[in-house]
Amino acid sequence: MASLALLSTACASISQTAADEQATATDALDRAELTKDPAHDDESTAAPALAPQRPAAPEPDPDTRAAGVGDPRPFDFDHALGVLRHLAVEIGPRAQTTAAERAAAEYIAEQFQSFGYEVEIQPFPLRISELGDAVLSVNGRAIATRPLAGSVGGVASGPLIVVPGLGATADYAGLDASGAVVLVERGGLFFQDKVANAQVAGAAAIVIYNNEPGRFDGALSNETTIPAIAIAREDGLALRSSDRVDAVVTVEGGSQVRESQNVLARTAGGRCEIYVGGHYDTVPNVAGANDNASGTALVIELARAYYGSEGADVVCFAAFGAEEGGGGSPGLAGSRFATQQIETRGETKQVRAMLNLDVAAAGNSIMLVGSPSLTTMGLPLARSFARGGGANPLPPEVGSDHLSFDAIGIPVLFPFVTGATIHVPSDNFMSIERDLFAEMGALAHGLLRCLIAQEGRSPLSGEACLELNAAA
Repeated sequence: MASLALLSTACASISQTAADEQATATDALDRAELTKDPAHDDESTAAPALAPQRPAAPEPDPDTRAAGVGDPRPFDFDHALGVLRHLAVEIGPRAQTTAAERAAAEYIAEQFQSFGYEVEIQPFPLRISELGDAVLSVNGRAIATRPLAGSVGGVASGPLIVVPGLGATADYAGLDASGAVVLVERGGLFFQDKVANAQVAGAAAIVIYNNEPGRFDGALSNETTIPAIAIAREDGLALRSSDRVDAVVTVEGGSQVRESQNVLARTAGGRCEIYVGGHYDTVPNVAGANDNASGTALVIELARAYYGSEGADVVCFAAFGAEEGGGGSPGLAGSRFATQQIETRGETKQVRAMLNLDVAAAGNSIMLVGSPSLTTMGLPLARSFARGGGANPLPPEVGSDHLSFDAIGIPVLFPFVTGATIHVPSDNFMSIERDLFAEMGALAHGLLRCLIAQEGRSPLSGEACLELNAAA
């Protein structure tokens, strides 16, 4: 149990909430069986159908505030859980650029508006690849191939030219690749760089053969202007040793520009010195209760709790679209677009911190990731909770929206749950661990309190952050 009064408020209603959920669910599903069990990663793991319910935001009530005029309200577990349930169960999978993602954005905007915030739905373009079959015909003979995700569609033909090396810019020196189909070995460079170099050299298409036996699948991070396909190593080596070869590359479908959106909320006349954000989209066909209805629900609940407090005018709340990659999109698209807007407006130095909330309701222990000064500040508070763990700088394997802010020099803090099941059908509402979700909510509430209290970009000490919350 945590040592803070903040957590006791959040946990007080858990037992009643659990009873309510048990009464609502008509199927007696074994929750333990549904949690972290790959054998159940199919449609049967979906949460039982619940009556449509759009959780209303609690009315601001001065009596629910902590002691002191202008202090934030306590974390409301029931409201956060209701938001999580609405996103994961009633809207369901929220893949990038889909109608469900848009419906989630509109719901989030309604929540922010109901508290009193000024809300902006911020659209941004996203290039998505929807490819069909790919065909490579060499002197009239078909060779098995696959398109690289993100490739442009279409038909290209020309002599097959073998590029020496691995397709670097220097490898095209003295090579006339204009109008040709170039053959390049995999390895050494990102696929995107291989394709870009072929485009600059004037190639009509690029064929990348594997650097180990068999075929492979690959993806591009940006749009292309020439078709790009992949073949097996055995076929690539055979083509290298052939005499003059005429090739035709056909890629069905291709990439197209669609639209995703962020949802941004601030007080009237407020300024964004601190961002509290998390993504609300999911991978396809997954309800994403943990990843990331849980983090989105905490963002919304913190917005409710802090509205009207003394620090509310320096905090902006953000729900990011298109964090998940796929279809040629590298991921983090919404937060990357948001940070580009911050840079364009010349506000980078104004922003003193970003608190990222992603994967907050199922897993093992709580880990703090982020800028060392902020993890040092938050670590004693995190360790005061039952699931509290350690802290790390920014490990490359923990990819989430905080990375977009870190990339432009904004200090970041990301409390997340280790060992969490994500990107599989068992990430549904029935797998949520209520005690962990309550701890993560209370921790996020306390971390935001400390971020508001810091002077500019000089964080509080860990002891001062802990004392500040203990006194609340």
